[in-house]
Amino acid sequence: MGVRFTPGGVLKVVTESGDVAYAVFMRKSSTAFYAEAALTEVRREGRRRRYVFTGPPLFITWVANAAYAKGRWGRVLGKVHPDDLPDDPVYFRQDSVTLEHCWLVDHRTGLDIRPADPHECVGLEPAAAWDDIHVESRITDHYAGRPNDFFEITKVELPGERIPEDR
Repeated sequence: MGVRFTPGGVLKVVTESGDVAYAVFMRKSSTAFYAEAALTEVRREGRRRRYVFTGPPLFITWVANAAYAKGRWGRVLGKVHPDDLPDDPVYFRQDSVTLEHCWLVDHRTGLDIRPADPHECVGLEPAAAWDDIHVESRITDHYAGRPNDFFEITKVELPGERIPEDR
């Protein structure tokens, strides 16, 4: 059961711990993840199921094709109208050696938009494609009210805040 990236497509993600969230394919390569309680189904006669989500997504990130293409998250349940999709975010990337070197990244192409000060990148998602297990761990940690280790290590690192490894 192959699943293709289709803008507006909705998938149900069930984690190993039984937590549920919904993945919504956005306009280009991003995927928004919503809490289970945020889903409202809007039925239209003679058409595929349409969905609306209330409130902001838990997070929006790039997802590796393998995370959904093989059907781990099931088939596409229905669609969200393009006008109801959230705005595409700006991502960042950072040089791991020279922390001052950061770039804002275009969500559509993965290409750098412009250099950025690391402080501009605080709160942005990293320009990285997440695997299914990492996405699912973020969902589980969200419901448990704890930070996600995978996400924490990908956050922008501000110059002068690095802890020496010999400590």
